[in-house]
Amino acid sequence: MLVCTFRYRTAAHLHFMEAAAAQLDVRATREGIERVHRRAVIRWCLLPVAAIGSCSATGMASLGVARWLEMRFGAPAVELALPLDARDAIRYFFEAFAFVCAGTLMAPRARASVSLALLAIGAWLAWEVLAWWYFPEFHPRGYEVSRMPLWGTWLGGVSAVSALGLPSARRALTAVGADGRLG
Repeated sequence: MLVCTFRYRTAAHLHFMEAAAAQLDVRATREGIERVHRRAVIRWCLLPVAAIGSCSATGMASLGVARWLEMRFGAPAVELALPLDARDAIRYFFEAFAFVCAGTLMAPRARASVSLALLAIGAWLAWEVLAWWYFPEFHPRGYEVSRMPLWGTWLGGVSAVSALGLPSARRALTAVGADGRLG
């Protein structure tokens, strides 16, 4: 900060100092707005990456849990307790839930619209991929069609949208600013 002695305090000099200080404030404000805008753009660009990445990570984790259960209890016991289509429905439920939640939490604003858009995209993708889900060839019900994975996926997406729509979740989501900080 500039410190002036008494002899330099003229009206023109004070006016110049005030204008320079105001210019610095405007420049600092503009840089802050640009920084927040840049972060918002980055978050919008990373939204699909977060949604697809969380879905993939959830799928890999659930496959790991399924393999562990088969090793621990044996494949026939796991199949008897939970048929293959039900296991896939549970796995796809959590993948759809993670897809919608991660994408919604990554969005800097308009989160309700983003969650509904992700639900619509996910429902369309689920229909395209799982509408004709068949049991594998080695299964006793081989080549039979099952809709259970499709319904599990849709239920996961709807559950995520409704969980994010709860007032407590809405308050928590709106507490995160565009710069990603709480408060």
